[in-house]
Amino acid sequence: MSVVVLEKEPDVGRHQSGHNSGVLHAGLYYRPGINEGQLAVDGIRQMVRFCRAQGVPHELCGKLVIAADASELPGLRDLMDRGSPEWPAGPGLASDPMSFERVEPHAAGAAAVRVPEEGIVSYPQVCSTLATLIRSLGGEILTSARVVEMKREESGWRLVTERGEIAAGFLVNCAGLHADRIARLAGERPSVQVVAVPWRILPASSRTTAPGATSHLPRCRMPPSRSWVCT
Repeated sequence: MSVVVLEKEPDVGRHQSGHNSGVLHAGLYYRPGINEGQLAVDGIRQMVRFCRAQGVPHELCGKLVIAADASELPGLRDLMDRGSPEWPAGPGLASDPMSFERVEPHAAGAAAVRVPEEGIVSYPQVCSTLATLIRSLGGEILTSARVVEMKREESGWRLVTERGEIAAGFLVNCAGLHADRIARLAGERPSVQVVAVPWRILPASSRTTAPGATSHLPRCRMPPSRSWVCT
């Protein structure tokens, strides 16, 4: 079987895969027992093994989830109880500011949950390493090959790209934030739409004031917008 990866940009990792918070997630915000939580736990373990095997820079520095004031303490305890079955070590609750200031001296709030299993990683290097492995195993990566049309044929698919046509017997949609668009090109009518959630990364100058990973307590059912510093 031959594998061809179609990348619409001049190189891999130009969008979300290489421009994200750089966090290794351990499934903190998911209810125990649901698929998303187990996938997150399995995913972080696999990613750490991959990084160690391939020499990709990463660090299991842990993360603090901070309750800004006393009104958020019940939500913080609920988050700790909800997530703890997923981690053998379990998150620890720092019940006063002085407790978590030892971890993040410039953080402020009423209390915090520390998740030691979470960390940070260089996702641009993850992408470049994966590309190298794909090519080394005989795969092909076609860059600047945006898919503009997909045609169903008896033997599979014919994809029209900006670099010409590609015949394929099987397709895997890994288009990230464009996955719903690709699904529609394939004739599907997805019942959901990809919505980008805003996030920001502090500049390198902030590393001295926020050396690790922190997050505020979620206030809604969706994952929170986040601020992390990758050191």
